[in-house]
Amino acid sequence: MQAFEIRDRVAIERWLRRDARAHVYALADLDDVFWPETRWFAARSGDDLAAVCLVLEKLSLPLLYAVSPAADTAMRNLLAWLRPSLPERVFATLGIGLEAELALEFEVVSHGEYLKMALEDARRLDVPAPAGLERLHVEHCDELRAFYARDAYLPEERGGRFFESYMPELGPWFGIREAGRLVSVAGVHVVSARTSVAGVGGIATRPDRRGRGLALTAVLCRALREQVELVGLNVAAANASAIRCYESLGFREVCRYEEMELERRPKR
Repeated sequence: MQAFEIRDRVAIERWLRRDARAHVYALADLDDVFWPETRWFAARSGDDLAAVCLVLEKLSLPLLYAVSPAADTAMRNLLAWLRPSLPERVFATLGIGLEAELALEFEVVSHGEYLKMALEDARRLDVPAPAGLERLHVEHCDELRAFYARDAYLPEERGGRFFESYMPELGPWFGIREAGRLVSVAGVHVVSARTSVAGVGGIATRPDRRGRGLALTAVLCRALREQVELVGLNVAAANASAIRCYESLGFREVCRYEEMELERRPKR
C-alpha cells in the first residue's frame, strides 16, 4: 500500500461518491470555501484509491475525518502512516474501532458513537412552520454562541462544540423566539453548491421547550432542498428521541462512527 498527500479534487470526489450519503461533510469540504484549508491524504492499491481522509484546519480545533468500516485495512494503514504528522491536538471522526491506530501516540477522550443520517424521503418535510420563526444571519453569531453555551443543553449534555462564526454565512439558519429570546435553533455546518450537498448542524432546543425542534428542522431542510440534492446530519447514537425525530422527517441511518478528542502524549 502506498500512502501520500493528495490534491486531486476529481479523484477524491470520485472516491467519496462511492458512498456519498456517508460522506456528505467530506464532499462539502471539496468546495472552494473549505478546500484551501484542508489537507487530504490517500492510500493507493494498484491504480485505485483504497482510502481517503482529511485534516480540516478551518475549525478552532483541527478536525481529522476518517470515516470507513472498522475492518477497512487500507484506512487503518493510512492512519498509521499519518499519525506522526497529525496536529498535537485534534478532534477526530473515525470509523468504529479505528482509534486503535491513534491511541498508540494520543490520549483519547471519547465522545461516543454517532450515526450519519441522510434525507431519503423529502415528502415528510411537509409540516406547518412553527410560530415565532425567524431567519438568522451572521449578525446573530454572538446570540447563537450564548444560546449554545447557556440555554440549549442540560448540564450532562455536550453542546455548542461545533458552532463556528462562519457557519451562518454558508447557508440558512432559523430560530424560534419566545419573549424575544431564542428557544430553538437549526442551521448548517457545511453547504456546497459545487458538490450539491449540505450538512445540517447546530440543532438545539431549550430543555423546557423541547418538542418544537421537529418543525424547525423541517423548515431548514425544505430550504436546503431548494439548493442541493443531498442533505445529511450527524446525531449521537444514544440520542433516541432526536433519531426518532429525524426518522419522522424522512432521514435514514447510513453508517456509524465515533467522535473523540486526541492529544499527543509527551515524548519521553
